[in-house]
Amino acid sequence: MKQVVLTFLCLGALSCGNSKQATFPRDFKIELYSYGGIAGGATGITVTGDGWARFWSGRTANLRTILDSVEVDLQHLARIDSIAVSEEVTAFHSESIGDMTTVLIVQRGGEIHRVSFVGEQVPTLFPQPVKNLMSELANIHPPKTNIERKP
Repeated sequence: MKQVVLTFLCLGALSCGNSKQATFPRDFKIELYSYGGIAGGATGITVTGDGWARFWSGRTANLRTILDSVEVDLQHLARIDSIAVSEEVTAFHSESIGDMTTVLIVQRGGEIHRVSFVGEQVPTLFPQPVKNLMSELANIHPPKTNIERKP
């Protein structure tokens, strides 16, 4: 009898451990984008808790067209989420707008946290977790295609 109970407990633990839904909350959206400059317009990436990263561009951040999307592996998604909820990120404030502006938005539940700065280079005085979050987002790349482009 003890072996049967132990077997069910082990199987239950294994099945929960393999479930993406059981191990990861899905209530967030994180955006990193830049807008302005010579050409105007905006380009960016949106990562959502369902495990997808969408690459987009548009006249503004609100008028966007999805260019590509890629599924983010669970470990990378968990790393992004753990940095995004850190106090160093959620307590940090920076609102700067210039000719070229970069924006980081973290949405979780009903909370929205926005950080912006002039240019595309993260300021050296920003906290390391904010820099790490932007780096994690920048390291997500769209899938490579085998389409030959002709001039």
